[in-house]
Amino acid sequence: MKKPYFALVPSGYKSSKIYSILPVDGSGDLTFARTSESTRVAENGLIQSTASGLPTMDWLNSDCPSFKMENLSTNYQFNSQDFRASNWVASNVDITGNITADPKGIENADELIPNTTNTFHHIQDVTTGFNQGALITYSLFVKKAGFSQVELLLADGAAPFGTFGQVKFDLDTLQTFGTTIGSFKYQDYGNGWYRLAITGNALSNNGAIVRAAAFKLESQTFAGNGVDGLFVWGAQVEVNPIASSYIPTTTAVTRSTDVVSPKTLGINKVKGTVFLDLKASDVGYQSFIKLIGGPYNRIDFVFDSSKRLNISIGNGPAPPFYSYQYVHNQERFRFAVRWNNGTYSVFINGVNVGNFTTSSVFTSLNQLAFNQGSGLLNFVGDVYEVGIYNENLTDAEIIKLTTI
Repeated sequence: MKKPYFALVPSGYKSSKIYSILPVDGSGDLTFARTSESTRVAENGLIQSTASGLPTMDWLNSDCPSFKMENLSTNYQFNSQDFRASNWVASNVDITGNITADPKGIENADELIPNTTNTFHHIQDVTTGFNQGALITYSLFVKKAGFSQVELLLADGAAPFGTFGQVKFDLDTLQTFGTTIGSFKYQDYGNGWYRLAITGNALSNNGAIVRAAAFKLESQTFAGNGVDGLFVWGAQVEVNPIASSYIPTTTAVTRSTDVVSPKTLGINKVKGTVFLDLKASDVGYQSFIKLIGGPYNRIDFVFDSSKRLNISIGNGPAPPFYSYQYVHNQERFRFAVRWNNGTYSVFINGVNVGNFTTSSVFTSLNQLAFNQGSGLLNFVGDVYEVGIYNENLTDAEIIKLTTI
């Protein structure tokens, strides 16, 4: 395999800096900025805080880390870790505080214990109001403590209290049951902890009812034994199409955007290959990774709100002379573009998906950007590897490089 001119893998970093492994003289190092703390999953599987200005290297559910890049988000849920706080209203449950190790490894998770009354058992709060139609995601870390079935609910905070997000989930089978309203996702955080997230569009400008309820045998009406329950931790409510990294709160807290500044590199405009290994998040709009040269020369990797990658190649203000679309479904994938004096090829997950020849060539191609090039529409997702080659890789080399 040929050696890349520029290579980036999650390894070295410090405040405001992401180190590239090539070029070795440091001329490929990237400048990073975030003006608030963030959180990540460390190599030991526990959630850790990441200081302001420090890139986020995340190990969630992987043997190799990624550089996690996120957009601005606010957790509007007050007292996200203290379900005994006055804003949380308990109905037919007892709450025992700081009873077991949370996903940070600290004995700071609460237990919800249904009482012996034959009725429903839940906790709930009413958050701040959101704009009607806004995409709201409610997430919660949950672990079995005798009960395995839990419901997350998002509903309008005023009559008629319409539901716009609801999921019932079994922690034993890892399956939903009953009707799901909105879109649902779960992630395994180890040690029995699962992060559940339900997303839906706000029905009005009212506050949202946020609820976590215990179920038994797929029913919300039952009598508990006063002993068994559910461990809960880390509630988050955000205007976001996905659950972003956890933001601890007592009152609303905002995590700022991860920004990687465009980097000028010595890229060969005549022939070369760019390779990326990543997982893109659904951001509800567009996010970008680009190779740029001058005002118009570009290879655009555009990730849209329909979980698609749109690859566009052009060298002028007119529409691109080549484009290709791929549905990535927020899963990790590998792809590459090769150019050679007017001949262009695209490979995704080990398959040559497109070839095109034109008289149009790049007159300049000298920057790598993890945004639109102007600091806007920053890429949101996980970056595992980036390679830029100042020569053409063969079909066989690219297939090997991009095969999952």
